[in-house]
Amino acid sequence: MIIGLLKEIKTDEFRVALIPEDVKKIIRNGNELIFELNCGEMAGYSDREYIKAGAKPKDKDFIFRTADIIVKLKTPQGSEPEKFSKGQVLFSYLHYDGNESLEGAEKIRMSGAIAIAFEWVEEKGPEYPLLKPMSELTGIIAAIKSLEIFRKKQARIAGCFSNSIEPATIMIIGLGTIGSNALDVFMHQGVKLIIIDKHPDSIEDRALKHVPKYLWGEFKDNIKIIKSDEDNVIKTKEILRNQLPNVDILFFSAVRRPNFRAKHLIDEDMLKLMKENSILVDAGANDKDLVESSLSSPEVDNVYNVNGVWHYANDHIPTMAANDASRIISKAVLPYLMKLSNTGPINAILETPALSKGTIIAGYNYTHEYTCKKREVAYLPVWEALKHYK
Repeated sequence: MIIGLLKEIKTDEFRVALIPEDVKKIIRNGNELIFELNCGEMAGYSDREYIKAGAKPKDKDFIFRTADIIVKLKTPQGSEPEKFSKGQVLFSYLHYDGNESLEGAEKIRMSGAIAIAFEWVEEKGPEYPLLKPMSELTGIIAAIKSLEIFRKKQARIAGCFSNSIEPATIMIIGLGTIGSNALDVFMHQGVKLIIIDKHPDSIEDRALKHVPKYLWGEFKDNIKIIKSDEDNVIKTKEILRNQLPNVDILFFSAVRRPNFRAKHLIDEDMLKLMKENSILVDAGANDKDLVESSLSSPEVDNVYNVNGVWHYANDHIPTMAANDASRIISKAVLPYLMKLSNTGPINAILETPALSKGTIIAGYNYTHEYTCKKREVAYLPVWEALKHYK
């Protein structure tokens, strides 16, 4: 099969979906790989390395006309959605259930192309092997970024490195993969910590997947852990109101669950309770969702102020470690790309539950039930939609 690798055109997106050493494996597997010039340059991978691996440089239009499978990192931008054709496969992060406009999705759907979203490829567990590694990086980098913004806006170091320095108080809301990785960064700084989570009894088990055991044992008794209650939003918001005046950095890493019916968890008016020049990082970067004042930006250094609180909500945080992120995602994508090319995309999707769960557009239809419900569009099961290609 012919696999096309595109250069990202989204603002401040420096990653690449496949690195040269994995391209070599794809070609050895009997495929042809064509790549857009400079696709890996910003991540530290030169055109020369791709050519040495056996790939052929081509322009974007040639790749769209020729490739059976197109691999990239981010949702197609600009004129890209118009370039897909019937039966062609897009394999990428798509996030059409989130902030991304359905305008591009509609063009892909109407073309008859098949779109498989990295974030919805799901193994048993459930495990999301193409989402989890980027979530881990997001937690680490977003935590470091919050400390950097704090230093710039308050001319202070957040951590406790001197008896003369009062450490900052950081509140983490939601201790999933992102929050747990951020916790590791924050604990190494010696800050004061408050954790708000709906399952406090399992926090230690989750934390120890990312935080060194010695560090957790030394400082866990100094962490204030507070249970949130999704079934009683009023009570949870009151808890937050009581804590916010003490918080220097609010690190928001919770995600909306289907049973959480409130419009926001952090209302814009609640920000007035926080200290002047305090920091709010929405690591999930979901526009006006659980955090009313959150507006995502592709610019890695964009910071804005609402009610005296500095906000950061970058929607592709791992790009700030583009070399590491590219290597990690390339390794994760490789086995699925091999399945798609070995038996052909249709058979691979039908035979591989993880790929069928990740297929969100096929046969001129939307085929991911959660996305369809959230965006209020018609849903057709993927196996029904794939009949259009036979």
